[in-house]
Amino acid sequence: MCVLTHETLTPLTWSADRGLHLWQQSWALRNSSDPPSTVLVDLRKRPFIAKTDHDLKTILSERELKHWRELKRANDREDYLARTALLRTLLGRMLQREASAIEFRTGIHGKPELIGNQRVQFNISHSGAWLLMAFHPSQQVGVDVQKIDDTLNWRPIAERCIASSATETILEQPERHQQEYFIQYWCELEALLKCRGHGLSGLNRGEPSAQASEEHIWTVRVQKGYRAAAAQSPKRFRSQS
Repeated sequence: MCVLTHETLTPLTWSADRGLHLWQQSWALRNSSDPPSTVLVDLRKRPFIAKTDHDLKTILSERELKHWRELKRANDREDYLARTALLRTLLGRMLQREASAIEFRTGIHGKPELIGNQRVQFNISHSGAWLLMAFHPSQQVGVDVQKIDDTLNWRPIAERCIASSATETILEQPERHQQEYFIQYWCELEALLKCRGHGLSGLNRGEPSAQASEEHIWTVRVQKGYRAAAAQSPKRFRSQS
C-alpha cells in the first residue's frame, strides 16, 4: 500500500462549550509550513450553545437554504444545517468576516472554495455521525472520513478503482483486517484527489502517491469504527468562475 507518510494527525474534537475557543487558539499559532488544522465534530451533538435552528439558518445563503429545504429526512436537515453553519462560523473567524457574508464557488472538478480568497484553504467530509474539516493558511487541503461498513464487498471496488499493486498489498493482510485496510487506503486516495481539486473524477486506478515532494498524506485519528485521512499540497488549482 502506498502511504505517503506514516504520521498521524490528532484533530481537535469539537465541543459546544469550548470548541471555538480552543480552535481559535490553535489557528492563531499555525503557519504555512504546518500540517492542516483538523476539526472532528460529532453531529449527534449540537455544535453550538444557545443557537436555535432559526439562528443558524440566518447564516446560510439562499442556495444553501434551498438545499436544506429539499432534504427529506429531519436528521439530514439537522446535520446539514449544523455542518454548514459551523464551517461558515470558522471561516468567518479566520477571515474576520460575518459568517453569512462568506461566499463559495465550485472548482472545475466540484471542490468548494472561497471567492476572493487566496490565503485560507479548506475541505470537509462527513460519514455517519462524524464531520471532519481541514483548514490551512495557504496550502491546498483535502480530507476524507469513512464509516467502516462490515457488509462492504471491497474487492469489486478495488478491481475497478485502484492499482493492482495496492490490492495485492491489502490481500497480504490478515483477512479480518483487509476491509479496514481498504477503507483506510480509500480515505488516503480520496483525500489526495480532493486536495488536488479532482475529487473522484480524477480516479484512474491510481495510488495515493505524491507528484511533488511537498505533497503529504496523514492518517487522521478518529473514533472506533471510522477511518480518515488528510492531504496537503502547495499547488494551486484552476477554479471555475
